[in-house]
Amino acid sequence: MSVAGCSSGLIYDTPYLRTQIVDAQTRQPIESARIEVWAVRREDVVARGATDSQGQVFVAPLTHKAYRFGPYDTYPPPGRVRVSASGYLVTEAAVSFGAGRTPTIALVPAT
Repeated sequence: MSVAGCSSGLIYDTPYLRTQIVDAQTRQPIESARIEVWAVRREDVVARGATDSQGQVFVAPLTHKAYRFGPYDTYPPPGRVRVSASGYLVTEAAVSFGAGRTPTIALVPAT
């Protein structure tokens, strides 16, 4: 069954994140840092991940399929990321859609 003007599509609930986590002082990668990503418009939806031995992580976006009338935004929404690791201060930052970008997030050692 189809309805005129109605279309289905994939809706992003959280942005995707590809990043590297490093020590702010030594610039060395931090293994096993924990990452939480949530959308600005849906703070109840959280995607999670952890860094590998090179301090890199890819957190896939959370999505759902929806039917809508008229145009809709198919890009991942902007969001926030929270990074924590043993021996470091918890860090929060803004993230946004950007193909090919791999930002570095530096964690400050706890003293």
